[in-house]
Amino acid sequence: MKMIKPLGDQVLLKRYKEEKKPGMLIVPDSEDKTDIFIILDVGSIAPDSLDIGDHVLLKKYSGQSYKFGDKEFILVSAEDILAKVFSDPVPSIKIPTEEPIKSGFQPI
Repeated sequence: MKMIKPLGDQVLLKRYKEEKKPGMLIVPDSEDKTDIFIILDVGSIAPDSLDIGDHVLLKKYSGQSYKFGDKEFILVSAEDILAKVFSDPVPSIKIPTEEPIKSGFQPI
């Protein structure tokens, strides 16, 4: 069995496949590839904010695709990862309720 270990800031990904629900009719031509990827492993200097199992979005045309047997993997630089994708509910985001800090600029 072959194993892949990313080096440096590289991140090993696989394309996310949505689970098919029983009774769904799937037309082969309508099956599009998703733009969401799952992190399988991270290199030694990849950012701490990237964890194995995270779902992420990438820049278009980034990374290098590799195929081992019937499995396809993608190696990308951590800087090509644009965002994490969360399922419902979205993690709580604190929205500031204070007034923005006023500039020290005063009109004359």
